Amino acid sequence: MSSLITHPLSTEAEWEVEEVLNSRVFKGKKDPLTGKREYLQYMVKWRGWPDDRKWYDWDDLVGCPALIAAFHRTYRSKPGPHESFKKYTSETWDAWEKDVEDNIAARLALC
Repeated sequence: MSSLITHPLSTEAEWEVEEVLNSRVFKGKKDPLTGKREYLQYMVKWRGWPDDRKWYDWDDLVGCPALIAAFHRTYRSKPGPHESFKKYTSETWDAWEKDVEDNIAARLALC
């Protein structure tokens, strides 16, 4: 399972998430899947990228489910994982990524 995803601040195609550092719920943004004004965000360490200490939306990080799962096993009291993540296992994480992308695209098409 790859943890390569597009880094929002990079001009390069993909960066690798090395570690999930923290999670929070940001109430100032609406979640595209739940419709709630509670958006799960993560702070991550990017491999080969200086620490930026910025928060990234959960749906920008669907390419690293193993790291998200490891974070939440260690820090059970932290917010998350996203409810769309909970029905998947390590064997079906690829399906989670595709389902999230398909569901968000479908909801955006309705707007």
